Amino acid sequence: MIGIIDCGTSSTKLYAVEGEGIVGIYCRECGINDTVRTGSNKLLRDAIKELIYEAEGFEQGQELKLDFLLAAGMITSELGLKAVPHLEAPAGLKELASAVEIAPGKEILGLDIPVVFVRGVKNRSAPLRLLDLDRVDLMRGEEVQAMGLLKKYNPPLPVNILQLGATTKLIHIDEQGRIAGSMTALSGQLYEAMKKGTIVGKCLEPEAKEAPAHYFSEEILDAARKFVFEGGLLRALLLARFSQFALSTEWYERKFFVEAAISADDSRMLASAAKRLGFSLNTPFYVIGEYGRCAIYKHLLADMGIGAKSHIIISEPEDIDSLTVAGCLAVLNAGRERIESACKLLTQN
Repeated sequence: MIGIIDCGTSSTKLYAVEGEGIVGIYCRECGINDTVRTGSNKLLRDAIKELIYEAEGFEQGQELKLDFLLAAGMITSELGLKAVPHLEAPAGLKELASAVEIAPGKEILGLDIPVVFVRGVKNRSAPLRLLDLDRVDLMRGEEVQAMGLLKKYNPPLPVNILQLGATTKLIHIDEQGRIAGSMTALSGQLYEAMKKGTIVGKCLEPEAKEAPAHYFSEEILDAARKFVFEGGLLRALLLARFSQFALSTEWYERKFFVEAAISADDSRMLASAAKRLGFSLNTPFYVIGEYGRCAIYKHLLADMGIGAKSHIIISEPEDIDSLTVAGCLAVLNAGRERIESACKLLTQN
């Protein structure tokens, strides 16, 4: 049995995996934000140790049952457990597997269990002037999701992936199934910061009337996009608040307006990715994230004539979880002999 760790900004999950199947999922509300807040990764280390003990039903005096941990995401950054340099694109399973960094768990967690870190991926370096800055991008964690998507869905290549979380990240997969590069916008974090720290946030708070399931309004989306393109994102966001008293809107309509405005602003990133990084957009798009945001992006893509006609939404939490696990296992299988022998040697020493 192995443990797969997925560490994000505010939470960390451990998947206990036997063979190819998940036998348990364990979570703690602790992530790299706690390292930023406290200036130390102690809370994160303690949370991961708790997850390991919980996954194993550990009792004092027992030996650990997990053979090793496979870790991806922000856990490989300086805010996680160990800073591991990015791998340069293009990078597929072969490159990811050969570049994993294996560390003794005693140094990392104080436990006798090796930790296998999957490197993140960054865009190919270029001679950097200020005007080349928009060619820079990197990821940690999304690379294994991308490999998991290729494994589970076997899409025709090339293909584009839009991952909607704390950021909006476009990932282009080339004809060889390699990550060719990415482009990222701060969308999710902007939404959270605006909701908590601006006058617009108040008008987005849920009220007594419940939102309809999978609420979507083409009229609101089109209006939000028009305001963004004509007056800019910041003006459009303020219009959500104005709509509260000028039009007597519902809270979920205002929330949709704000999400649509941010998404419309993001859509300009796609044209930039094609122009600046050479990504082909004439492919299917797999859109991963909360359903409401995915539906907005799917509509925008179709309306802009970007990509193939069929775009696929992956929004169920268990389906998204399965991408991370499938991707980590794909990396492991691509380098299993070297990884397992290195972990065994560390354990023996």
